[in-house]
Amino acid sequence: KQFINGVWVDKTALIYQNGKWENMRVYFFKNGNQFADITGGWTKQAGSSNWSQGSFSITNSELVLSVANSSIRATTAANVNLENIKTLYIKVTKSFDVVGTWVCSVTVGSLASKTLVTGLNKIDVSSINSGKIVFMAQSDSSNSLNISEVYGEG
Repeated sequence: KQFINGVWVDKTALIYQNGKWENMRVYFFKNGNQFADITGGWTKQAGSSNWSQGSFSITNSELVLSVANSSIRATTAANVNLENIKTLYIKVTKSFDVVGTWVCSVTVGSLASKTLVTGLNKIDVSSINSGKIVFMAQSDSSNSLNISEVYGEG
């Protein structure tokens, strides 16, 4: 936002990159970087045994939620500021059938949620000011949910 003539006006920030104008991005995870100054890092979510049986790891390139007849939640350790972000993007490199994958709610109460599939997924977070980003996976067989990027755009 920009303050012009006594009024706050919405503005879009762009960056010129690779020969074209693109929206500015705020990263929450990319190439193993947890952006801890923004997210507090990424961690396995504590809770009932129903949601803590799988495993969570961070590689040099991905967040990995592994399940085998179990379920798991991984979350940002801190609430993230989403005030100027309209869309949250999650790049999934490996998923499994939609029935077994429940993923991404922002904050407790699931203010925004989406079932993730392999590829780039978008979630409208324009009405959310802050919250934790939570990924969930559940399966009756051995599977993993691998996420290579999590970022927001205004």
